[in-house]
Amino acid sequence: MRFKFLSAMLIIAITLCIFLCGNNNTKSDNESDKSQNNQIYLSDATFKVENSIYNEPTIYVDKKIYTGILWSNDGRTMSLEVQNGKIEVFKVFHINGKIANIQYGPNSPSSSFDENGNMIEERELDEKYPHLRDATLRIIQKEILPQIIQTYTQDYPKVE
Repeated sequence: MRFKFLSAMLIIAITLCIFLCGNNNTKSDNESDKSQNNQIYLSDATFKVENSIYNEPTIYVDKKIYTGILWSNDGRTMSLEVQNGKIEVFKVFHINGKIANIQYGPNSPSSSFDENGNMIEERELDEKYPHLRDATLRIIQKEILPQIIQTYTQDYPKVE
């Protein structure tokens, strides 16, 4: 339940940031550097929300709609599998690299696992591994929210 809450929190955080921060998308040259292993990081992406703050973002890398995997900047804690700019799979990993939580799509239930790969309840995951919740929130706040921009079309005028 907690990680389902966190994925919902991701969408809410994106919406709130757009609402409160406006169109503030800055990125230093160092943040957009890719490592030698060719992973694409959250800081390489732009999360573009069109028309309404309630819409799911479209994800771009190098100004092109992205298909592939985006990693948290540490390259191991969180990944988003993206298809045609939309998040298909959200994963959080244990320190040993095994999946801790996985959710397919924004409205689907998630599955949680202990560090040995055994299925557990989300409540157990949250109780046994509180650092995962903290890491997920940090990634959302520091790696995703700064990458959000909002655009409008003629059909939906910008609300001042």
